[in-house]
Order: sequence, then C-alpha cells, then structure tokens
Amino acid sequence: MIPTTILLQALAIAAGGVFSFGSILLVLLLLSSQKGLKKALAYYAGYFGGYSLVGLLAMQARAFLQRSSGDASSGSHKGLWLSIAFGCLLLYFARQQLRTPKDAPTQLPKFFDTLDQLSASRVFALGLMISFVNFKNLTIYLSAITVVIESGSPAVQIAPSIVVVAFVFCLAVLSPIVLFAVFAKRALPWLASLKRWLEANQRTVTITMMSLFGTALLLRGVYGLIQAR
Repeated sequence: MIPTTILLQALAIAAGGVFSFGSILLVLLLLSSQKGLKKALAYYAGYFGGYSLVGLLAMQARAFLQRSSGDASSGSHKGLWLSIAFGCLLLYFARQQLRTPKDAPTQLPKFFDTLDQLSASRVFALGLMISFVNFKNLTIYLSAITVVIESGSPAVQIAPSIVVVAFVFCLAVLSPIVLFAVFAKRALPWLASLKRWLEANQRTVTITMMSLFGTALLLRGVYGLIQAR
C-alpha cells in the first residue's frame, strides 16, 4: 500500500487543478448552451479520462525505463530532481504571464462562440485533447503523479492512486456541473458571477498560483536532496 504521507503530498499538489481557469470557463459556457449539462458532462469525462490516461502512460513509461536500465531501486532522487524541474518550469510560466500587459483584455478562443454547434462527442474529444496540450496544467499534474510513481510501490497500487490524483486535480471542473445538476436554473446566476470573477481575476490568480506552486516544488526538491545526503 502506498504510504499515506506520499499520497497526501500528491493530493496536495493535485489541488492546484482548482486553478484550471480555462476549462472552468469552458464548462460554464457549456452549461449555458443548448443541452448544456450533457455537453459539460461529456467535456468532464474527456478531461478526467485524459488526465487519468496521462498518469497511467507516465507510470508505464517509468516502468519501461526502469526495466531498460536494469535499475530496480526506488526513484526517490529522480522524483526530487523532477520536482525541481517542474518547479522551475512553473516559475518560468509565471514570469511569462507576468510580462503580459496587466490591462490586456481576456481573449476567449473563437471556438467558444460555436459551442452550441458542437455535439457531445466532439466536446468529449475536446476535453481529452486539452488534457494533453495544456502545458501549465500538465506541469502541476505531472508533479503530483510523480510523487506517487516514484514511491517505489507496485503498479497495482500506483494505478488506482493515479486515478484518485486525477479526480482531485479535475474536481474544480466538475464542481460547476454538480452545482448545475443539483440546483438547475437557480444555479445560473451563481455560475454567471463565477464566470465574471474568473475573467476579471484570471491573470492575477494564475501568476500567484504558479509562483507559489513553483516555489514549493523547487524547495521540496532541494530540501529532499539535502536531506538525502
């Protein structure tokens, strides 16, 4: 069984998925479109399935590299170096975001205007695709699952833990869907307020989040390497 402390570390990092503002905004727009709940659920299924698949592929890639190198030892040091790398990458993303003009308007992708025309299957495919190409989110997610993968536990224990980590990472995208499903049209004003807040504060919160998570991952890796000496 994966140690509880290891799993909690992974889940704490995965909580960074709450800042997946692009996908949250997309779900809010889907909910206000025709057959909104069906499309939003399809998007979430693709989104969650995509991240679960990414995690399982990463687990298989780690096992393949381990077999190829003949190294059967625990990957704790590799995990710490990866934590440093992911931390530096998030700090780089934060710096790039900081360089964008503060008063630049939030530009939503043009395809957002065509959501009414998309079928549920295409929305599912969109969620699946975004889970693979959103590099900022992938950096946080891979940081979380690396903690589990490099724990030295057998694959039969790592695989379900990866699915749990993916669920926590995608929870913020699921939350508006649950709210809409429970309260129906009564939830629309709340969701509209959330959409306006995200559009107004996305830049500031994103920079803060990436800076905090990047620093935390960097310090985690450096401290772990120092302790391992």
